[in-house]
Amino acid sequence: MLRNKITLFMGCDVTHPAPGEREKPSIASVVGSTTLEGTRYAATLIQLPSRAELVDKLRDAMIHHLRLFHKTTRQKPQRIVFYRDGVSESQFSQVRDRELIEIQRACSSLEEGYRPEITFLAVLKRHNTRFFPMGRDGDRTGNCVPGTVIDRSVTMPGMIDFYLFAHAAIQGTSRPTHYYVLHDDAKFTADAIQQLTYNLCYTYAICTRSVSLVPPVYYAHRVADRARCHLVDMGRSFEEASTETAGYYGGAGSTTLGTAPGDPRIATKIISISTSLSNSMYFM
Repeated sequence: MLRNKITLFMGCDVTHPAPGEREKPSIASVVGSTTLEGTRYAATLIQLPSRAELVDKLRDAMIHHLRLFHKTTRQKPQRIVFYRDGVSESQFSQVRDRELIEIQRACSSLEEGYRPEITFLAVLKRHNTRFFPMGRDGDRTGNCVPGTVIDRSVTMPGMIDFYLFAHAAIQGTSRPTHYYVLHDDAKFTADAIQQLTYNLCYTYAICTRSVSLVPPVYYAHRVADRARCHLVDMGRSFEEASTETAGYYGGAGSTTLGTAPGDPRIATKIISISTSLSNSMYFM
């Protein structure tokens, strides 16, 4: 499938401050592949207003990853597969309408007429749906075997969505990941996008077996969690900082948008990553 068209794999996730820290910013992480095989990734961070879910300045992050992909592979992606985590079903239309347009604008801004095929999927891990095999069809723990897909009867009638068991549970009841195809220029068949997603689950860098979540989203999780440890306080008023737009960060400092706990005059900023590491998988 990857041999047909050059593909850029991307993942995005948003992490929010802990309950009670209403003034601290939310952080969006965007990761993009830097190889033709989709095995290595680089990350960027976007600082958002507190509790914001829609990613502002996604266009800047997309431009960064498109240029980086071209720099490392010497080729332009003909297809972009974007996995978006951290949104609920009620936000699908907002995310698709806003962020999909940002991706399209990023492509057209690099070269006139450049319009790669974009496949946009939402990923939902936190749900209460469970499936159990019948008879002897399960694995040794009684769970569904890796590669099991449920795409009928319990899925939505108006769109392509599916549950995927990509991993083998070591203990307890395994939970499938729910994928929704919100936009598909590539015209993937249901079997093709399911097989592609499942195959990607075997490319996670620090695991010799498949993982439950598609790696672009898994990496975005790690980047966002790590970014919360990179927050530092700055001696600026929250009123001054909050008047600026959301900050984009791809190796340099970002605009501040939050405050430190207990002091309304102190704003928050993300520590810069060294330029020698910013385009590597430093988050692993």
